[in-house]
Amino acid sequence: MNAYGMRIRSIVERLVLLTIVMSLGVVAVIAQAQASTADLTGTVTDPNGAAVPGATVTIRNPSIGFSRTLTANDSGEYQAIGIPPGVYSITAAADTFKTVKISNVKLTVGQRATLTIPLEIGGG
Repeated sequence: MNAYGMRIRSIVERLVLLTIVMSLGVVAVIAQAQASTADLTGTVTDPNGAAVPGATVTIRNPSIGFSRTLTANDSGEYQAIGIPPGVYSITAAADTFKTVKISNVKLTVGQRATLTIPLEIGGG
């Protein structure tokens, strides 16, 4: 192999090595982000246990200034990913149902919590 070919090979090897190192760095950053937060998922239901699609779910932690509002999907499910650990109040509301507030929901680092939110009939 001539000097030019060896130089090209050296450059390609360095590029491959750089790509591997950068990929590992990205994986580490993603893993760290997941390891320092919590996830909250669940279903909003009516008194009979049926799903309430379109319900609004709000997750609040005033001590850290965090608030996230979600809309339940057609199956009444909501999903909040990457929530900072802490103690939250969860509010759910939908047309023709009373607003429900669940206090002192504690989320810890790495936790994948599930919370079913039952609504009662009666607008307001």
